[in-house]
Amino acid sequence: MFHVNKFCAFLFIGLFLTLMISARAATEYKVLTWSITDNDGHTDERKAFIHLPEGDGSGSDKKVPLIFGFHGHGGQADAYGDNQKLHVFWKEALVVYPQGLPTAIHGANDTGTGWQHSVNSFGNRDVKFVEAMLKTFKEEYHADPTRIYAQGHSNGGSFLDGALWDSPSVISQFAAIAPAASTLTGGTEKKVPVAYLHRAGKKDSKVNFDKQMTTVEEVRKSINQSDSDGKVWKTAKDYEKEDGMIATWFDSKKTGKPVLCVQDDGGHGMTPSNIPLIIDFFKQVTLTPTSVVPNEPSTAGN
Repeated sequence: MFHVNKFCAFLFIGLFLTLMISARAATEYKVLTWSITDNDGHTDERKAFIHLPEGDGSGSDKKVPLIFGFHGHGGQADAYGDNQKLHVFWKEALVVYPQGLPTAIHGANDTGTGWQHSVNSFGNRDVKFVEAMLKTFKEEYHADPTRIYAQGHSNGGSFLDGALWDSPSVISQFAAIAPAASTLTGGTEKKVPVAYLHRAGKKDSKVNFDKQMTTVEEVRKSINQSDSDGKVWKTAKDYEKEDGMIATWFDSKKTGKPVLCVQDDGGHGMTPSNIPLIIDFFKQVTLTPTSVVPNEPSTAGN
């Protein structure tokens, strides 16, 4: 009897470990590296975790959408990919999760990994990293130059809202950006219009919700020059979720670059409807000079 129980115990442990390993290996990433020299002459080895498009590997020359996902301060790129799952919601896209470097944004002893907020800070290392990645993915991975997107959370969102957007030659290569839990930095003077989604949780204890709404208004009025009469485009019910998400679309007849204001009942972290909504927004927008007209506004919840 003892031997039977012992065998069953070992069998259970073995099965448990197998399941854990399988879950850990569920996402297969290709890791690419770049040697980046910043404006101060310092060189870092940078890396990103790449999820190839579904069916890739045949050597096809077909152009594919390219999405970057920038983790928050203290984050790890592969874990961010496993959590956000941008690649799950757009399987045909080439999805890139870049890894940040130690970034002292909370004092000299802060060693959390992250991204520069303002242009030319930290030797402009992260903007240069993005430039290098764009070149690689356009030349070697068939990235469609009309369908390049970026999503970022917290410090990753601040990178999009600040340093990257204040680099016109770089941001002009993006069809849309989607920061979350962040605020605009660097003013509006250098920023060119770009299709813009901003997600804000009403219970965010780290980045004030009202300040995030001010960011949306600044982008809508001063940068994208969007219309004032927004329309509800999607709600949580469209995704069968109950996180209180409401996405309001502001078109722009002047610049053709819409603003999508996303509010939900969550806190600093993303809520269940956020990522599928972001992907739906990205699919609406390409780099064309014409105005983007969304699908019919949602009637969910009316």
